[in-house]
Amino acid sequence: MNGWLLLEFYNNERKFVDIKPLMKGVLEQLREKKFFEQFYIDPELGTVTWPGELDLDPHNLYKQGVDAMDIKILAQYDDLL
Repeated sequence: MNGWLLLEFYNNERKFVDIKPLMKGVLEQLREKKFFEQFYIDPELGTVTWPGELDLDPHNLYKQGVDAMDIKILAQYDDLL
């Protein structure tokens, strides 16, 4: 389990977010692949959620995320090397 999510936000921005550093304490169960795969988007909270009311703050996810277009541009440069 690599801990990365690709999320699309309300402003239509797509970002990759590494949530592995957050997988401590109560969120440590996200390290278990079967549990991690049970995620869903809570329409009221507007964020990724797991059973047991485990959810992540969408504002923090947005701030921590790396824009998908930036990664695409970096990947193109990598191809040139």
